[in-house]
Amino acid sequence: MEEASNGRTSKGKKAVEQEPKNKVNKSNDIEGTQYLTGEWTKKKTTKAKASNAQSSKGEEVEEDNGDLKRTIQDLEDKIRAQNVKIKDNQTRIGKVTMEKDNVEEDITEQKNKETETGRKIDRLDLRKGKLVEKIGNLDLQKEEVVKEKTKLGKGITELKRKEKYTGTQIADLKKKENTLVEEKGALAKELDEKKTMRIDNLEKRNEELAKDNGELKKDNEKLVRKERKTREEKRELKNSYDTLQDKYDGRCCSSCSIC
Repeated sequence: MEEASNGRTSKGKKAVEQEPKNKVNKSNDIEGTQYLTGEWTKKKTTKAKASNAQSSKGEEVEEDNGDLKRTIQDLEDKIRAQNVKIKDNQTRIGKVTMEKDNVEEDITEQKNKETETGRKIDRLDLRKGKLVEKIGNLDLQKEEVVKEKTKLGKGITELKRKEKYTGTQIADLKKKENTLVEEKGALAKELDEKKTMRIDNLEKRNEELAKDNGELKKDNEKLVRKERKTREEKRELKNSYDTLQDKYDGRCCSSCSIC
């Protein structure tokens, strides 16, 4: 890009450098024309002086000279106009040349881009081939996933059926639970009543037992006194037995009651 820019600059400079030369050539052309016209006019004037004797011819020459001057002036004006047109045309040529250089540079740049684009296309074709292969693999995977999805759909349908059945079961169980809760409430009420009755019975039984215990205590005291008395009587009997035994052991014979 930098070289192309320098190329355009150098060509532009050449066009600018050529312009003054063209100006010099144009001015030389104008001066040359004026010089020739002046010489021709001098010659005509000399001829006119030489023929002063012929007045009628002199007038014609002057008239012709005036016409010639006008013609020369017209030609000079046309030459100036042509010079202006030539200058404008050369300026346009310089601009078009610069545009041409720019276009050539753009063409080179576009060709480089075209080459790089070709490389990119080759790389993209390679990637495309790999992607096509990958797409094939993905299609196979997709088929497997679709099969799995179908299988899952059937499973979901079955689960929904079970869910509906389970919902019915839950409703029945809740209904049964409500019945059980009611029965539990009745049993709890009955239990409380039974507990209350049992407590009352126990309290009553305790009172009766306490009363019986009092009587038993009295009977026990009587039995203790009776047992004590019995032990005393038993001791007395034993003492009597021992005394009699001693007496029996002191007999002389079996028929003797008291020796």
